[in-house]
Amino acid sequence: MAANKTAPAGWTPARGDDHIREPLDSTAHTTSTEAQRGRMLAALKRGPVDTYHARQRLDIAHPAGRVRELRRAGHDITTQMQERTSPAGERHRVGVYRLADQGRTSL
Repeated sequence: MAANKTAPAGWTPARGDDHIREPLDSTAHTTSTEAQRGRMLAALKRGPVDTYHARQRLDIAHPAGRVRELRRAGHDITTQMQERTSPAGERHRVGVYRLADQGRTSL
């Protein structure tokens, strides 16, 4: 993944979600579910992550699945539904995930 720090066209982060424009280390990007869980957890430790961010910036095809796996591993992650504008300019309700604590178990 390129180290592009600009948001996609049409992106409107929620107030306080400016950190979502920061890409993670590109060397960590593989398609394995383990790597995806690691990217999701690292991003959650930095702040809230919404579905668009997880798919586009973290390369996680099914964010809800990775969050479910992290919850099963003992991480306290909350989900709040919020309206966001997609890169195509359409409004959607998407999940915004937040880490309530740092978790008790590592993957």
